[in-house]
Amino acid sequence: MASQAIVGGAFVAVLCCAYVPSAFGVCLALAAVVLVTLGELVQSLIVSPIVNDCATAASRGRYNSLSQMAFSIGDVATPALMTTLLAHGPATTWIPMAALAMVNMLGIALLTSHLPAMRQRINQPGPSEPDR
Repeated sequence: MASQAIVGGAFVAVLCCAYVPSAFGVCLALAAVVLVTLGELVQSLIVSPIVNDCATAASRGRYNSLSQMAFSIGDVATPALMTTLLAHGPATTWIPMAALAMVNMLGIALLTSHLPAMRQRINQPGPSEPDR
């Protein structure tokens, strides 16, 4: 959740770059790069353990593959999407991005209350679901 707040703050900083003098805009852009990097570092430490906790021993490879595929799809689609959005102006790009980061943060907050039950159910399979 903290990583999404950090990234959302970075998106707001990038939006502000379009409306401030250029020297201050460069400083804001550099701050945004640092914030996004920090957010990605925090997020990368959290995602893999969650994916592995949600999978049984037999399905860990599939879960990790699906997780990595989701990030790869984002890596492929982002340049085209961002180019299209940037053609319509900075507010059209960065306000929705910051809003999505905040929605994602709320979704993670709601999901965290269910993770302990999911972890217990998945890591302790019942008699009809053997862990191979």
